[in-house]
Amino acid sequence: MAGIDFSSFFGSANSMFSDYAAIRNGSYKRLLKSYYGAGSSGVSGSSSGSSSKAGNTVLDRMIEERRNPKVSESVAKANSDLTTGVSNLKSSIATLTKEDTFKSTDGKTIEEKSVSALKNYVDAYNSTIEAAKKSTNSGMTHHVADMMKTTTANADALSEIGITVKKDGTLSLNESKAKSADWQLTRDLFSSDDRTSYGSAVSRSLTGAGYYATSTSSSTSGSTSDAASESTKSTVESYGDLKSNIDALKSGDYDSDSIVALVSDFARNYNSLLGSARLSTNEGVAANLGNLLQKTKDHSSSLKDIGISVDKNGNLSVDEKKLGESDEKNVKSALKDYAKAIETSASLVKYYATTNSGTASGYTSSGTYGSSWQTTSYTNPFSA
Repeated sequence: MAGIDFSSFFGSANSMFSDYAAIRNGSYKRLLKSYYGAGSSGVSGSSSGSSSKAGNTVLDRMIEERRNPKVSESVAKANSDLTTGVSNLKSSIATLTKEDTFKSTDGKTIEEKSVSALKNYVDAYNSTIEAAKKSTNSGMTHHVADMMKTTTANADALSEIGITVKKDGTLSLNESKAKSADWQLTRDLFSSDDRTSYGSAVSRSLTGAGYYATSTSSSTSGSTSDAASESTKSTVESYGDLKSNIDALKSGDYDSDSIVALVSDFARNYNSLLGSARLSTNEGVAANLGNLLQKTKDHSSSLKDIGISVDKNGNLSVDEKKLGESDEKNVKSALKDYAKAIETSASLVKYYATTNSGTASGYTSSGTYGSSWQTTSYTNPFSA
């Protein structure tokens, strides 16, 4: 399997038949074996007699979607279920971080309440994993893959509170063991106050997945390639308008009468670029979107001083009254510095949006479920 690039299964149409050969030559069978339960050491589970049948089903679906990339009813449902699963999983983690969960109230002991919360977490986690395995929303599934890796790395700690990580990546809960375990171990494991805790790490992955939830399709007539094309088109159009704004802000060739209109137009085009770029599953887009947001955060204080605020998603809003009343020299200085700072990142977002490099895949070269852009995925600095 070492010589096979599984991400090529989702590459250009010209490679369809070479991909088909790679799938049929026997290596794909080993991929499916790993994907559906062969697993890695240190994680328990059971094998399924239906693995071969499931493998053939996925194989047929992959080939069919390469020939005719329509979103089938089952795939659309999986994409929708994945969005729902991520939301439910975030809620279950929130319950495990609440102080009230670890207090005896309403006639229930701490042990009963913590076990109930863990059961909800395991159920939501498993639903998310199962949906991710069938989903074509690679923007979400690569974050789910990160979450699975985090869970496997914490298998020993989870075992102490009654949770077992199975070979297929799902979890099982031994309620008796969970009830007899020290509930403080559960609280510490999911602590939101500790950024290094298991719960905090999983939450970060889910937050990342959430940014791609809007690209999930519930339609059975849409095309994944059409969606990608639409995202690219929107990104390119937004960048064209934004570049004109950036050039104007850098030049300082405007006066107090035109500044409000220019900045409002800039904010609108900037937000439009963010919105379309978030839907991309391209590695380069994701990396440079993160850089763009970081540079905006670095300048957020000077922007706020002249009436431009940044929300938790990195979007800009303009207080026209404050902007119009701010000192013109200060406004031009702040906007010129900011425009220069984001110019390259914005340009690279547009550049990578028009390439096919770095497209995410649900399969790694080692034949396991994962992501090809683990280290360069889009991170929103405003959510930290």
